[in-house]
Amino acid sequence: MTSLDQSGLRSQTRFPLSLVAITGTRGKSTTAWLLYRMVRAQRWSAGLWCSSGVFVDERQLEGELQP
Repeated sequence: MTSLDQSGLRSQTRFPLSLVAITGTRGKSTTAWLLYRMVRAQRWSAGLWCSSGVFVDERQLEGELQP
């Protein structure tokens, strides 16, 4: 079952949300981008929130979600 949320993004209501947090002093954004690209290469839905912006399934979100 899919539905559209307020941002117009598709959400899978049957599946739980998996979340990965990356912490440390150096290389957080690089590590996050690499992981995001690996997940997207499998054609899975993914989101990324980092210093470059907020991205969901290859789409950059604008507005209040910016870090």
